[in-house]
Amino acid sequence: MGDGGLADDPHNLGQSLNFLQGKILRIDVNGRDYKLQYGIPKDNPFAAKPPDGCRTEIWAYGLRNVWRMSFDRETGELWAGDVGQRKWEEVDLIVKGGNYGWSAREGFHLFKENVKMTNAIDPVIEYAHTPALAKESRFPDHGVGLSITGGFVYRGSKIPKLRGVYIYADYMAGTIWGLRYEGGKLTADEVLVKGIPRGAYPVFGQDSEGEIYALAFDGRVYQIVEGKAEPEAAKLIRSSRVLAADIRFHWFNATCCAEMIQFTRSPMETTPMTLSPSRTGRCRTRFSVMRRIQSSTV
Repeated sequence: MGDGGLADDPHNLGQSLNFLQGKILRIDVNGRDYKLQYGIPKDNPFAAKPPDGCRTEIWAYGLRNVWRMSFDRETGELWAGDVGQRKWEEVDLIVKGGNYGWSAREGFHLFKENVKMTNAIDPVIEYAHTPALAKESRFPDHGVGLSITGGFVYRGSKIPKLRGVYIYADYMAGTIWGLRYEGGKLTADEVLVKGIPRGAYPVFGQDSEGEIYALAFDGRVYQIVEGKAEPEAAKLIRSSRVLAADIRFHWFNATCCAEMIQFTRSPMETTPMTLSPSRTGRCRTRFSVMRRIQSSTV
């Protein structure tokens, strides 16, 4: 749940356990507790001995506005992309009772001096809103964006070298990244797909086999599949093939490569297009997507 403020968490709810805003919640939809229309799992972090006024629905707190979270279908770990305020976007690995800092901080950086914060958990990675600001980051070469879209850890079988990589994007820039997190440390991160004109990604999905798909603002659904290593810039190729769009990109120093395949039912004329990062506004078009989501117990 977002912090409920237009900007800047004006009521400092992110660090308060007395409010639901700025939190990840965990409830039992089949139960009824304390005159609520749902139950409180007994193993929630604050359920046994809640501090005075604490909302026991809380699983984790200090989050500004999580835009998509997902469970690693192999490990059960919960990943989240948390949308920043003015400067920083972040990826978080969510744990029971974890405090992720908002609004005392944004990413790794101080945001409000007057907000008390204890035992905050660092993001797995952050990225800046501007190239100039990126110089202040622990990850200056990551690339920039304005609004993160959390994705999935890849557990499919079609790209073996991509297994275990968390895939995420930027809602405005249309860039897709991947990171590898092993032994409690970030071991690799890289751009997978450069920004695509009218192609920002508001949501990812996965099928029953663990293959990952992205819904784009160009009205198409894309699948991540293995591609060919090419030194040139990525290109969008429209052809008469059933799989019409072919977007190739490098992965982790070209040790593994992938491409995005657009699904279409009608032939298209061949029109090469060079890609470059772009920022697009929100689109009013509504999309309907069918996807299978693995059932997980939170």
